[in-house]
Amino acid sequence: MDVVISNCVINLVPDKAAVYREVARVLRPGGRLVVSDIVLDAPLPAVVADSVAAFTGCVAGASLRAEYLRAVTAAGFERVEVLEDRGFGEEVLGLVPEALLAQATAAGVDVRAVATTVRSVKIRARR
Repeated sequence: MDVVISNCVINLVPDKAAVYREVARVLRPGGRLVVSDIVLDAPLPAVVADSVAAFTGCVAGASLRAEYLRAVTAAGFERVEVLEDRGFGEEVLGLVPEALLAQATAAGVDVRAVATTVRSVKIRARR
């Protein structure tokens, strides 16, 4: 293949390194990878990380940014660039079910602080 494009699905895969190894396998030398995905600046509190609602909302399955980029590089990609990096801030709270917000708040979690750790990144790399 010449190009592999992914839009916000790798964060749902438990073994992201395996995904990137497979992408590297199917790309021709010099082939390009472009991914838009969700990453984290800090680990999620357990009440959020263990939540099915947070997983289906593409947050609980996300990796720390450094781990995510390390998986891309370890798979053999070069010229790994972060083309876009934006935070969701409090707007992500509108996507979180009220029950999860209540559960997190009851557990003493500052949900606004957690929301600021969720990032959308666009990455480009070459094999």
